[in-house]
Amino acid sequence: MNTLLILNLLFQFTVGEKLVYHVYYGFVGAGIAYVEIPEITEHREIPCYRVVARGHTNRFFSLIYKVDDRVESYIDTISFRTIRYEKHLREGTDKRDEYSEFYPDSGYVVYSRGDTVSLADSALDVAGILFLIRRIDFSVGDTIPVNLHVDRRNCKLKILVEKEEKVKTGVGKKDAYLLRLITDKGECGGKSGLETIFGAKGGLEVWISKDEERLILKISARVFFGSIRAILQEVRR
Repeated sequence: MNTLLILNLLFQFTVGEKLVYHVYYGFVGAGIAYVEIPEITEHREIPCYRVVARGHTNRFFSLIYKVDDRVESYIDTISFRTIRYEKHLREGTDKRDEYSEFYPDSGYVVYSRGDTVSLADSALDVAGILFLIRRIDFSVGDTIPVNLHVDRRNCKLKILVEKEEKVKTGVGKKDAYLLRLITDKGECGGKSGLETIFGAKGGLEVWISKDEERLILKISARVFFGSIRAILQEVRR
C-alpha cells in the first residue's frame, strides 16, 4: 500500500487534528488510514509541524497481504519546507525503515544509508504535497506546478484543478474541488511506484472541501491491480 492514502498561505494547521479514512481496493473495504498533526516540535533547531500518516489493512485483507505502514514528515512552520521524512513500512514479509534529512537551502538530501542526492528547488515530500493543497488558493482551470522529492528522485508534478462537485463522506456530503496530480510519462520512474500513481494511468485524484477547513475528503489512484480509494470518515480535534 502506498501511504498516499494515500501544508503560511491561508491558515495555520490545527495541532491535534486527526483525519480518519476508510480505504478500499476497488469496492472492497481494505483498511483504515490516519493523518494527523500531533505536535509542533524542533528538529535541527527548526520549529516543525510533525505530520504522521499511518495505514493498515483490516483483518480480512491481512490474511491475504498484511500492511501496517507509517510515514512522518517534519515541515518547517515558517518556510513550509520539508526538513525530515521518515517511512516505516511493514508490507507482507517486507520490512523497511528509512529516514531522509532535507537541506533545502543547500539543495541536497541525506538518506539514512549515508548517500546524498540533489534536491530540487522548494521540493516537498508526498505528505507535504498533500498538505500544501490545503493552504493554496486556486480556481477551476488552474494548473499549479510543484516539485516532489521521494525515494532519491526529484519529480515535476502538476496539480490540475479540474472541476467542482459534491462528494459523499462519513462527515456528510460536501462541496469539493477535484484536483488531479500528474507527471509527464517517465518523470517518476524507478522502484518508487510513483509512475503508476502519478503517471500514465491518469494521476492521483484528490477531492478537497471548498469550505475554510479545506479538508481532504477523498483520494483515488489507479494501480496495476485496479484502484485504491480513501474516503474521509471522521475528523478528530
